[in-house]
Amino acid sequence: MIKDAQRRSVFGGMVGAREEKSTTLAQRISPEDADFTVPSFRANVDIEASLERCPKWATTKGTFFTHLVDHVRDRLDSEPEGLYEGTKRSRWVPFAGYPLRDFMRIAHNAARLVHPKEPTQEGLRRLGWISYTSFAATMAGRVVLFALGDRLEDVIWTSPKAYALALPGASAEATRLRDGHYRYALRGVYNFVDCYHYGVLEGTVRAFGINATLRLRQLERAGDADFDVQWQGQSQRMPMATPAHPPGTRTA
Repeated sequence: MIKDAQRRSVFGGMVGAREEKSTTLAQRISPEDADFTVPSFRANVDIEASLERCPKWATTKGTFFTHLVDHVRDRLDSEPEGLYEGTKRSRWVPFAGYPLRDFMRIAHNAARLVHPKEPTQEGLRRLGWISYTSFAATMAGRVVLFALGDRLEDVIWTSPKAYALALPGASAEATRLRDGHYRYALRGVYNFVDCYHYGVLEGTVRAFGINATLRLRQLERAGDADFDVQWQGQSQRMPMATPAHPPGTRTA
C-alpha cells in the first residue's frame, strides 16, 4: 500500500505529499470524487467557440499535424480537400511549432471526415487514441516517455514533460494516490481537453494492455480538466499498437 499520495508536475519534481489511511474503495469516495463523471460524447463541438477560447499564441508541434493527416489517409485511402478547410498549410516540420488553432481546425475536420456518423466529440475522442503511439514512435517521444521505465506507471509519471514539449504554455500534473490509481490535472490545454485528450489518455492506457476506469472533471476555465484513472493488475512492459476498435476503458 502506498501511504503517500505523490505528485509530479510538468517540471518532473516531487511537489508535495500527504498521508493516506488504508480504506476500501467505497470509503475512499469523497465529495470531490463525485465531481468526476464519464462523458457521453454525444454532442457536436462548437468549433468557432473553441477556437475563440484558444489563445493566438498557443502552439503545438508539426508531428501531431502529420500523424492526423496520415491517419485520415490510412482510413479513407485519400486526402480529402476538406481536411485543410480553414487552414493554409498542409506540410509541417516535425518538432517546429505551429498555431494550435490550426491543429484544432484540422482535428475537427478529420473527426467529421473519418467518423461522419458520430458526433464530433466522439470523433475527436477517437482521434486522441492514436496520439500516444504516434508520439512514442518519435525519438523525442521515446526519450521523454520512457525516461523512468517502460510500464504504464512510468509513462504516466513522465507524461507531464511530454505535455510541456507538445503544448508549450500548457501544464500537466500527475498524482499517484495508490497502486493503479492516478489523478491527472491538465491546465491550459485548449485543443478539446474534454474529448480529444480524454481519448489520448484512453489510448495510452490501452497501449499497455490495461482495462481502466477513466473519469473526467471539467473545470470552469477553458482548457482545464482533471482526470481520474484507476485499474487493477500489472501493465505490460512494451507498449502495443493503438487498436482500430474502441479501447477497453470502461465507460459506465
